[in-house]
Amino acid sequence: MHKSSQQIGRSAIAYLVSVVLIPIGVYLVFARDTFYFVFDPAFFLPFHSGVEIFTISVAAAIAYVSFAGYMRDGGRTILLLGTAFLAQAALDAIHNLAYPGMPFLFIRTGTNEAIYLWLFARISGSLLLLMSSILPEKEARQEMRSKALILASVAVALLSIASAYTVNSFVEVLPAMFIPGKGLTMLKIGLEYLVSLALGITALLYLRMYLDSANKTILMFTIGVVLLAFSEIGFTLYRHAYDVYNSLGHVFKLVAFIAFLAGLLKAR
Repeated sequence: MHKSSQQIGRSAIAYLVSVVLIPIGVYLVFARDTFYFVFDPAFFLPFHSGVEIFTISVAAAIAYVSFAGYMRDGGRTILLLGTAFLAQAALDAIHNLAYPGMPFLFIRTGTNEAIYLWLFARISGSLLLLMSSILPEKEARQEMRSKALILASVAVALLSIASAYTVNSFVEVLPAMFIPGKGLTMLKIGLEYLVSLALGITALLYLRMYLDSANKTILMFTIGVVLLAFSEIGFTLYRHAYDVYNSLGHVFKLVAFIAFLAGLLKAR
């Protein structure tokens, strides 16, 4: 028995209200200083790397499936979606290597280094996701699809190389995002809120798509985007790279990507 559009709408609103209220409740609980603490690096670094490796893997899988769908159908929306997740997978991989406490490989490690790479990933990803929800659908001709896919992949590769080079060469002259002993700068906090705003708008537009289509993959991606927006809140609050707020931000990112994975598994 098929659900009516009214039933679909009520179910979607119920899911999203829960998804909104739970992070708000968690952040309110941990707003008290009595719940503030800093994790030992021996725990936090494996936790952080585990979250990043999982989310990078899911993002890469979404990019692969999206690009395969683009080659088949030529839709602009799915190309932008795949490019968004490919950019996040590539930049998050470099961010993980740059995190303070990680061994030096090809990228400098440190709090500001990791923050810049994080922001490159979040800003590029949120803008591409927003574009995927705003721009009208357009089908590319068959002969143009391979070229567009190559162009998107090259753009992500160049962005990743430029981001790594910027952090390695210029982080000391770039505006500080974190000041030891003081915490996050207003610039960093402001950029995180802009990312949250872009993700919030994207979630509303994805919700409209779901109400029009009743596609459960779109619903799970809407939930994932909402959780990503709330994960950004944790990254406006932390005072130490290993503290509870940073951990909460990564927990909500992890849950967001579990929702994305569920949506991917439901894709038809």
